[in-house]
Amino acid sequence: MMTMGVNTLASIGIARNGGPPGYAVFVAANMLVFVATTLCTFGLPIALAKHVAAEEEANRHEALRHVCATTLCAVLLLALVAGVSLSLNAMRLENYLNVDIGRGFAVALPLILLCAVVSDCAQGIYSGLLRPRPMIAISLLGPLAMVAYVLLRRIEILWLPIWGAVAASYICSGLIACWLLGRDKLLAVPAALKELQPIVKDLLPAAVFIFFTVFSTWSDRWVIGTQLGASAMGTYAAAIVVIQAALRMPTQIAWVLVPAATRAAIGGAEKSASLNRTMIGAFGLFAALVTVILMLAPATIVRLIFGGGFVLAAPALLIMAPSLLASAVTIPFISALTGSTRNRFIIYLLVLTLVPRLLLLFFFTRQWSVSGTALATVVSDYLLAACCILLARKVGIKFPLQALLRPFLIGLAAYAVGFCALLMSAPPPLAVALALVIFAPFVWRMARPALSSMLPVKFQTLIFRRNAS
Repeated sequence: MMTMGVNTLASIGIARNGGPPGYAVFVAANMLVFVATTLCTFGLPIALAKHVAAEEEANRHEALRHVCATTLCAVLLLALVAGVSLSLNAMRLENYLNVDIGRGFAVALPLILLCAVVSDCAQGIYSGLLRPRPMIAISLLGPLAMVAYVLLRRIEILWLPIWGAVAASYICSGLIACWLLGRDKLLAVPAALKELQPIVKDLLPAAVFIFFTVFSTWSDRWVIGTQLGASAMGTYAAAIVVIQAALRMPTQIAWVLVPAATRAAIGGAEKSASLNRTMIGAFGLFAALVTVILMLAPATIVRLIFGGGFVLAAPALLIMAPSLLASAVTIPFISALTGSTRNRFIIYLLVLTLVPRLLLLFFFTRQWSVSGTALATVVSDYLLAACCILLARKVGIKFPLQALLRPFLIGLAAYAVGFCALLMSAPPPLAVALALVIFAPFVWRMARPALSSMLPVKFQTLIFRRNAS
């Protein structure tokens, strides 16, 4: 939650300070670094997390250190080559995206890319070891550096380019990751390449999972940038940042749960089904809650967060809000499938959704501009959810969709109450508050066990005695 909040805060600061054209520069720079990092790591963080979890269970700590060192060296070499190549072709990429990022970004790109891949691999290692504190430090300090950069830029003592916020985030995360790996002595002399065979076996499914995530995250902004220009991309990105902020928490939870899904799959079908049921119920309630809020007050949310310059982002946000309901199916399913022994079937999801998503984005964007891009995104997300359901039935994965029925019915009732309030000329904040009243008891029922486990034993005993009486 802290990482999500800081990252979103930094993006909002850039948007309010630079307007749609300036925010488009930030989005384009971040997109180039993120996509390049994904191509360089090729799904290694997730494959490495699964391998580290298995090695830790077998108490092969020394072999684990050598394998981690070998993996990191290979990824760094690939990132260096990719960074230099992108730096030499930065001007062509800017012309293609209709955005002028700056020549300084091309010079700093190799260093940014090296730090980004180190950060990703380190998070994979700590995810497999089930050590959340280093993961939080790596993912949190980067956005904090971005926030500090935005504040310095607003002071206007020095002229600082917008792309520098992206550089500050990735470089800070990479340096922290290097320090943590050295402190915890998780690296040793690189091992022979044949020791990477267990990781290579899971590399293709993990790479497809990551590539799909990147594709679903950035393809819409890539299409709208090439088709409509920088200002339209900045406006649309303001709407998508709200959706991504809502999805970031369940996505990160699903990524962290990949090792847990691996252990559950080893433990048997019942244990795996129990984990899937819990994930689906929690994600469904969360998705319904956020969807209702966004659909009742899109204009108010955009104006409050980004200012009046982004008013055209409100229709796109309204159209994209229902896509959160589809994520309640896709995120838990992809996480469970990645951690299972059937993870190769993730390739089918990419094959079934890749071409339709591109066609929808290009066609709808040309027909209806920014709103068309938003509509294409929603249709693509529901197509993916349908493919997940069909694939789960085909491969025999116990994926209890009944757990989604109750959260969606709660969301429908809450939206009906809020919509009726809007028809009676109530202000959007009041309509949202009335909808939240419907959600409150169900959210409390789900959150109470987790909150009780965080309380001291003395208070847990008092609560237990009160409930018993």
